[in-house]
Amino acid sequence: METDMRRLAARRLLPQLLYSGGYGMKKALFATAAVALAASAVGLGAMQAGHAAAPAAAAAYTGKHVDNFQLTDHTLMAYDLYYYKYTPAVVIMSRTNNSAYSKTATDALQQVAASYKDKGVLFLMLDSNKADSRAAIAAEAAKQGVTLPILVDEEQLVGEQLGVKQDGEVFVLDPKTWTVAYHGPVDGANKAHVTAAIDSVSAGKPVQTAFVEVKGGKSIAFPEKSADFSKISYAKQIA
Repeated sequence: METDMRRLAARRLLPQLLYSGGYGMKKALFATAAVALAASAVGLGAMQAGHAAAPAAAAAYTGKHVDNFQLTDHTLMAYDLYYYKYTPAVVIMSRTNNSAYSKTATDALQQVAASYKDKGVLFLMLDSNKADSRAAIAAEAAKQGVTLPILVDEEQLVGEQLGVKQDGEVFVLDPKTWTVAYHGPVDGANKAHVTAAIDSVSAGKPVQTAFVEVKGGKSIAFPEKSADFSKISYAKQIA
């Protein structure tokens, strides 16, 4: 328990980059800030095969509230999630380096983003893979012609909060409530779930297909997720 408490305390007081300002504004990297994220691991339960409708557990997960976070992307641009509360929708996709699945999903997401170029929707990618350094992410992004921001989740707190399990998972967030409106794969030749979710969220309507199982991606390990932090009292045992 003492070890777990120390690990949690360390994760609560991680060095972070202070951020203020508008979309994509670069700030001097000279300060630290405490991170206060609810990095809860939410099981998705048993999933149906193919692209069938979500089971009850997964459907409930898609309504999960997302706490604010601040991260910098692979070019050191800073992003504060809640700054974009007036955007129609926020789209985040998990990715990793050296993954053919990520490459295909990224190409598809960039096509979707291009179709919303003048509609104010924010598209981001998230790299929570411990093995991917910022420099390596930037190098691969340049090689592959990636134009979307790739948030570098070095401490895996955002990935844990969203419930990321592999690359190629798309999360469409509703900025009006900061809840997950859609969780599933990016659009492809025979499906347009992300587009449908964005349009529904933008119009203030329920998303008809809120969860679709993502298959074939590269698993992303979260070593800290195994610790049972929910039983640790910050006020009594850490503060």
